[in-house]
Amino acid sequence: MSDYESHRGKLIPTEYTKEELVYKMVEEAKENSWEARYKNQDLDKDTIQELFWDIDDYVEIYGKIYFVEDTLYDPDDDIYDMEENEDGTLSYNLRYYNGGCGFNEALNTAADRMKNETKSN
Repeated sequence: MSDYESHRGKLIPTEYTKEELVYKMVEEAKENSWEARYKNQDLDKDTIQELFWDIDDYVEIYGKIYFVEDTLYDPDDDIYDMEENEDGTLSYNLRYYNGGCGFNEALNTAADRMKNETKSN
């Protein structure tokens, strides 16, 4: 069942590529897990993208991979806030109906709003 979600957190830039994270996830997969079927295979671009969406601790925004430091909480309104910190990390504050969009889409909406606010200032 769909419901609202609220998140506050920080996105920490990494040097990882999607490919590196996916291959790491596959190699560390437990023997009977669904990811294990991809061990010792060359993965095409579509499979890498599909598997990347299953890695909860990382997100791609504007081609850069970030580690997600996240806390789920429960305020009342939809929130799509993001700001860049001096150390290069991105902090975010999200609240959205998860039947209308997913976590990655909400992060990208917040990133777009941050970018638009920077342009108007």
